[in-house]
Amino acid sequence: MPLLVLSQKICGTYSYHAESNESIDEASKKAADFARIEALDSKFHSFVGQQTSSISVSEGEKKFSSFMHESGTSIKGEWLGDDKGYPQYDIKYENNRLVVTSTVCGEAREIKQAPVQIKIKFLKNGICSKNEAVGNLFKNEDEFYISFMSPVDGYLAIYLQDQDTVYCMLPYQNSKGLFSIQANKEYILFSKNAVSYEERSIVDEYILTTDTEFSQNIIYILFSTQKFTKANDNYRNGYPRMLSFKDFQRWKIKSMQYDNEMQERKDIIQILK
Repeated sequence: MPLLVLSQKICGTYSYHAESNESIDEASKKAADFARIEALDSKFHSFVGQQTSSISVSEGEKKFSSFMHESGTSIKGEWLGDDKGYPQYDIKYENNRLVVTSTVCGEAREIKQAPVQIKIKFLKNGICSKNEAVGNLFKNEDEFYISFMSPVDGYLAIYLQDQDTVYCMLPYQNSKGLFSIQANKEYILFSKNAVSYEERSIVDEYILTTDTEFSQNIIYILFSTQKFTKANDNYRNGYPRMLSFKDFQRWKIKSMQYDNEMQERKDIIQILK
């Protein structure tokens, strides 16, 4: 039987004072993220393995605020997933300024060794380094690619969350449910032009779209030196394979509990209409 990695239920609370141009939804997401960091910091007495920063994007006279996640190298604690019913929010105004207090509870694990240092770049409308998406910013109908490299052999899965639905981007739909990685090799994912002729029929290519002025999606990148397969999902014609966020969280938490080598990187991408 595989060795179960002990996880713990922890909770945290954080009050976020929003900027004047931030919506309630944006402020709520930030409050929940900082609450998770507070919980991990309190339990494991160290900073979580993700750094956070805010950026503002201008498009003509319009200005959009976004919240970025970047993997850190000093990882001592890792958030695996939220418990049912969390995050919780208390929304109020103090001196005409929006204040969102978020409480989170969930599964977390202590990480006792440094993770594999993977390299990831988000690319748009081309597969060269010059096509890297600055600030993870895209426009409607941009082509989407990912550059990935690992110093060790392993296995990779990539998911995109759009509200309550999660789409499996990798492994590809016509593959056998897993995607293997060779050490020290750069992979350009989601591009038929980046693989041999024989492999092109397997590769899925993607275009990012939005129906609103400004939307955000979460990209989950899961890598392990141990073999693992994707979550059990469903097929819908014209879309990547999909499952509910609840089912994805359940699969991810269980996978990371049984695989201490599995690491997660989570990034927010922004799409302008």
